[in-house]
Amino acid sequence: MNKKFVYLTITSILWIQWSCTGRSKPTEEPKFYSSDNPGKWEVQEPFHIPKVTYKKGSNNDQVNVVVPLQVSPEHYIEVILLTDGNHRELAKKSLRRSESPEATLDVPSENHSKLYVVIKCNLHDMWEVEVKPN
Repeated sequence: MNKKFVYLTITSILWIQWSCTGRSKPTEEPKFYSSDNPGKWEVQEPFHIPKVTYKKGSNNDQVNVVVPLQVSPEHYIEVILLTDGNHRELAKKSLRRSESPEATLDVPSENHSKLYVVIKCNLHDMWEVEVKPN
C-alpha cells in the first residue's frame, strides 16, 4: 500500500474525529502538572504533589519539600527544583533512584514575587506547586 495514501487516510480520520468533538486540534498537555490541572495523570496526582513548607531563618529562608511517592527502581523522582515566577531555576537537588524524594532548598536573598517547587518524575512528567511564605 502506498505510504502517502496511508498517511492521508489517517490524517483525514483524525481531522474528522477532532471536528466531531468540537476541537480543531488535539488537547495539549501542560508543561507542568498540578493539583488544579493533573491532565492525563489524574490518578497519579496524590503521589506527585509536593508538600512544601517555607521556613524563615535569621540568615536565610528555606523551603522544605517532601513528595509523597513510594520510590522504587522503576518509579522515582529525578529532581526537585525551586524556581521563580518566570520558572528560572533558583535551587536544585538531583536524586538517585532509591533516594527519598525530599529536599531542603535555600531561598536566594533577592526578592521574588512568586516561588514554585517543581518536581520531575521519571514516569509522570513535571509537577509544580506554588510556595506560600508564612
